Amino acid sequence: MNNHNIVFFDGYCILCNKFIDLLLNIDKNKCFYYTPLTSNYAKKILENLDGPKIEVKNINTVIYLKNQQLFFKSDAVIEMINELGGCYKACLALYLVPKKVRDWCYDLVAKNRYQIFGKMNHCRVIKQEEKYRILE
Repeated sequence: MNNHNIVFFDGYCILCNKFIDLLLNIDKNKCFYYTPLTSNYAKKILENLDGPKIEVKNINTVIYLKNQQLFFKSDAVIEMINELGGCYKACLALYLVPKKVRDWCYDLVAKNRYQIFGKMNHCRVIKQEEKYRILE
């Protein structure tokens, strides 16, 4: 499973779950697998990657693992959307915006996501057709 593109997300955040729902619907090539940051699978993968160790406690960002490379915050979102191909590749133009500005905007939303969009009491319910793409 380590060779797949994996999206690590906040399973309790309504905004994050809506983004995952969107990706599941528009990812026609089925190039992503998903796991909540609170899962044992996420902990095992993220804490055992080569490079700086990542503790999954209190992570306030989406993380995207692509070809054994980690992307965080706005880079993760841009890379995920780009992976969809076609017209979605236009999102690469967002790399023209300085990373500091992109990540400041990302952090602003991430910091306020529960107040704005709400928080679920439990992780998302997995639909039957999604089961093989949700890791743990």
